Amino acid sequence: MERKFWTDDEIRSLIDVVFRESDDDNGEKKQDIMSYISSRILPVDNVKFNVGNAPEERRKLYFHVFKRCLGYVDKGSVFGCLIGGAAGDALGYPVEFVSTGEIFAKYGKDGVASYRLSSGEKALISDDTQMTLFTAEGLWYARENFGNPSLQNYIDEIYNAYKRWYSTQTGGYNGNENTIAEDERLNVRRAPGGTCLSALGSGKMGSIEEPINTSKGCGGIMRAAPIAIVMAQNDGYSMEEAAYLGAQSAAITHGNQLGYIPTAAFVAIIYSLLRGNTPVGAVLAAKDVILKIFPDSKAAMTTAELMDKALYCAKADISDIDAVSSLGEGWVAEETLAIAIYSFVKYSGDFKKALSVAVSHGGDSDSTGAVTGNMIGAYVGINAIPDEFKKNLELYDVLENMSEKLFYDVKLSR
Repeated sequence: MERKFWTDDEIRSLIDVVFRESDDDNGEKKQDIMSYISSRILPVDNVKFNVGNAPEERRKLYFHVFKRCLGYVDKGSVFGCLIGGAAGDALGYPVEFVSTGEIFAKYGKDGVASYRLSSGEKALISDDTQMTLFTAEGLWYARENFGNPSLQNYIDEIYNAYKRWYSTQTGGYNGNENTIAEDERLNVRRAPGGTCLSALGSGKMGSIEEPINTSKGCGGIMRAAPIAIVMAQNDGYSMEEAAYLGAQSAAITHGNQLGYIPTAAFVAIIYSLLRGNTPVGAVLAAKDVILKIFPDSKAAMTTAELMDKALYCAKADISDIDAVSSLGEGWVAEETLAIAIYSFVKYSGDFKKALSVAVSHGGDSDSTGAVTGNMIGAYVGINAIPDEFKKNLELYDVLENMSEKLFYDVKLSR
């Protein structure tokens, strides 16, 4: 049966009733809506929100609570997550190996704030977006092949997809499957991570139980957003299971706990955002999740502490440069996560600023940009991403098509 699809505008129209000055025609409806909201504001993820009296802040909060309580994963947020990540990747890719000082000397006091393209040029994506697309394809294949896939089905198909990506980097794909690997634009090398190449070239699939190496690089976290997109739309999987799948997907190539536990946290954040949580609420929920599923892990505690530090910096009177510097450079997964949390939470209402802060440092700028873009894109949705970041973005058509495949258009039970 075809269901009613609640668009962002329709949800906001409900919220508008709350803010009308006159109750003459809407008094009863307004009272019902206010009761509905007030009964759910505080319990959401056990986070207490300090909203204050600013109408626009209340509108934002009510909007996301409504989305979650109505039981819909918003289509715009699915598209925003994938395309926002690619935009952050493309913004950071040109400065991945450039020092902080050189970035600000070249781009000015605001850092990297926009693509710098000549006429006809595309904003190029890196291996981060390439692997994100192959993660998405693996998840889609699992659903197509198994209908109601198990976690192991998902992992097996993600691994198969990564092997297809590996072939595009080592001579070109020549299989006979209907796959994005056939797209010649993906059969190019964009600074692929050495750990990913060596792990996938070994012919063995790493796992949490049987680590393939001791790497804690960010090659696992930067590609994991599609897992959250799929799991958030499936009543059969909890946030804990989604996070665990994220960890296992990272462990395919990165065997250190600090390589896959931050990935679990990242997946949990996106999952929570897609279900309508607020930025801080999503981070706190994700922190609780990794401490729950990895209860005796020092790496989980290290990740949780760095997540707390990122939240503290986002609220503190500290410059963006100093804040990001205190969190690391992003070459390892926990630092990538922390920089992304800081940039997203501090500038959750400003897509351009969040991405600029995330990439304007002398570290792994494309990965921190990609992870930040996934977060804020899931939060604000595709329509809130400025056109300048969508226009001339390489593989935009592939990203749109994959987003469409990953959006299931279902209502979740509550």
